Amino acid sequence: MYASLTDREIDHVVGVISPERRTRPLSIHGVFEPPSADFYQLLEESVRRWELAPQSVRVIGTARATTTGLFRPVIDRGGAARSVIRPGAIEWAVRTDGATLAVNGWHRCDQGIFLLRERLGALFHRDTAANLYLSEPESTSFGPHWDGHDVLVVQLGGSKRWTFFGEPVPHATRQLSQGKCPDQVISDFTLVPGDLVFVPRGWWHDVETLDGPSVHVSLAIYPVTFLDVLVSQLRDAARAHDVLRADVGANAPLAERVRLAMDSFIATLETEFETRR
Repeated sequence: MYASLTDREIDHVVGVISPERRTRPLSIHGVFEPPSADFYQLLEESVRRWELAPQSVRVIGTARATTTGLFRPVIDRGGAARSVIRPGAIEWAVRTDGATLAVNGWHRCDQGIFLLRERLGALFHRDTAANLYLSEPESTSFGPHWDGHDVLVVQLGGSKRWTFFGEPVPHATRQLSQGKCPDQVISDFTLVPGDLVFVPRGWWHDVETLDGPSVHVSLAIYPVTFLDVLVSQLRDAARAHDVLRADVGANAPLAERVRLAMDSFIATLETEFETRR
């Protein structure tokens, strides 16, 4: 299996990324020595070898190239249908059509990223995911945005300029609307192979490919918020409340039926709260 990082380099990465450094974006240069690779060939071989489904490969920002167009259907000896990557399709989509290519779950194809993802999950006690992005200078980008989770970016090939704006959105989650990006630039730097950037959730940023093919892996570290805990507990309590499990019926306007059910549920919660005080 391809490995972008060695065990020793993973130790180094984990050593410089800690929960205490989560408040501001942090760029770290020359952390590891990425192995040289033909990334177009690497992606094509990885998708084929690990039999990644079309749902795992995304084509971003193009009208012509599509995810389904990257694959062709085949019938195996047992008569089952499956999809295989078309030779040269990834390179055509990115270099010719200006797409950005994303591979979800890249840890399945990269032993180094697999181990780094496991270490980050243990360090932060959170669920993690790893997606790979490949682009050229003319490729479409996401534009200025913030993420509702922390992100560790590992630059494997090419170079990208990262620009950060304004102040972060407090306690950002994906349920919030993006809003308008601030005009003030607070940080601007370029990542080259071997560099990292840690982006806490809520920080506005924009990314531009300077030299391609640019390849980076984004490791998402998902938060567990008080809202998550509250919603989970309310859901469990609601399931245990017999009034909320009843059929809504048709004897009264829907709004009135919902109000009566909620009044009953809230009264039960207030009684349980007073009992626990």
